[in-house]
Amino acid sequence: MHPWARAAAEATACAQDQKDDYFWGLHDYIFEHQGQLNPGNLAEKLTAVAGEFPGLDQARFQGCLSGRKMASRVERDVAFAAEYGIEATPTLFVNGHRLDRVAGAEQVLTLIRQLAQPTGPVAEAARW
Repeated sequence: MHPWARAAAEATACAQDQKDDYFWGLHDYIFEHQGQLNPGNLAEKLTAVAGEFPGLDQARFQGCLSGRKMASRVERDVAFAAEYGIEATPTLFVNGHRLDRVAGAEQVLTLIRQLAQPTGPVAEAARW
């Protein structure tokens, strides 16, 4: 979708390979600073941020990035998205049915909270 999307996806996958929390740390950083990121500074900035994560093996992370060890994983995700017509985030599926109208993050969180309730109209509808 943009010039550094694939590199960012590979970096977050490299972080997640060590710990899910590292993925979310990079994810949040990327979304908060996307206006300051570009293909020329992405690796440097993400490496610096990842270096601040307690317990992250920096050498392993850098090796993963430079060796593009997560490229095939990202490619599989891209192929999956293409197969199912996913062109943007968020795109949600509930029980195999695509939800075409997602207004924003709050709607997604509300749906998740409702689905987490063991009873109620949304939980009942989700069982179909």
